[in-house]
Amino acid sequence: MAGIHLTIDTSGLDKLQARIHGLAGMDTTTLMPRLGEYLQASTKNRFRTETAPDDSAWAALAPRTLKRKKNNKGKVLTARGFLRRGIRYQVLDKSTVQVGTDSVYAATHQYGRDEANIPARPFLGLSSADRREITAIIRDWASELGFK
Repeated sequence: MAGIHLTIDTSGLDKLQARIHGLAGMDTTTLMPRLGEYLQASTKNRFRTETAPDDSAWAALAPRTLKRKKNNKGKVLTARGFLRRGIRYQVLDKSTVQVGTDSVYAATHQYGRDEANIPARPFLGLSSADRREITAIIRDWASELGFK
């Protein structure tokens, strides 16, 4: 008969499954601070580059805002630097790290505020570069523990 013959070799899957179960049960408490430190720095860097996690540029300042600003005249989301300096990370448990700020006006800038004509200027979130770096950090951590 004419056709295609396909054979699937699953002989290595038992080893892979054992490794995955081993990773799933690992204590990641040393990993979470590494991820938090990286994400805190990456988030703070967005204030320098004035870009959102999707790499789009933040909306420019309105002319009336430029007139009113006394410090950091041309910088978006930077009057005195409180919002940027308020970015922190917190390890919540052995598998969760949170990055954010307790600033009362952070949500206004992250999501915008239509009634005040303030455009969204997202600074929290993961960029594609962040995802790659997180993967690298996890790989380095796993390698230090003997996983390859």
